[in-house]
Amino acid sequence: MRISTIYAIMLVFCWTVFVALPEVGSAPSKMSTTSMGHDRFLKLRKRLSRSVSSNWKECSWNSINENKDYGLIKDCVFLKKYSNSALHVYWNSEFSVNQCSGCCKRWFFTFNGAECQSPRAIDGLVYLSYGTFWLHRVRHIEGHCNNVHKGHVRVGFNVGDCSGYGNANAYTGWNTVSRLFVEEVTRPQP
Repeated sequence: MRISTIYAIMLVFCWTVFVALPEVGSAPSKMSTTSMGHDRFLKLRKRLSRSVSSNWKECSWNSINENKDYGLIKDCVFLKKYSNSALHVYWNSEFSVNQCSGCCKRWFFTFNGAECQSPRAIDGLVYLSYGTFWLHRVRHIEGHCNNVHKGHVRVGFNVGDCSGYGNANAYTGWNTVSRLFVEEVTRPQP
């Protein structure tokens, strides 16, 4: 069920409970739409709208066909509203290495140019043990990052070398839609 549907159901329920029904102890003839009931309803509606509101953005590109072996592939500027929240991100697209043996490339997220430190880096890799095959597969990298400041955040998706490996031929976004998704979420449990 969509959040907007749940929100609408909750509003109807709250209107019924706090406004349309009589207050406890009042005479049945005084079916209340008093300002007291209406005020309670408005306060509850305001509180509910804050708790179910969502802050997210999806940037997408068609067939980026990026042959870069190092650096920024794409980025998406996101407006983070709260200082005590975390960012949930994912990248969904094709990425691959090709024409090499024993090679590895790493794709990773950055936040204003720096990798996530809390809880960990958000990354993924592709390793090719042997061959000249060029396997194009859609892949998905996802994670959360804490301690990202409030305000505009440049979320980047990058490529580089795997630890302990040299350069290899990387390819990103062949013949498919690439998506970079960013969502502001509450902090995790301790």
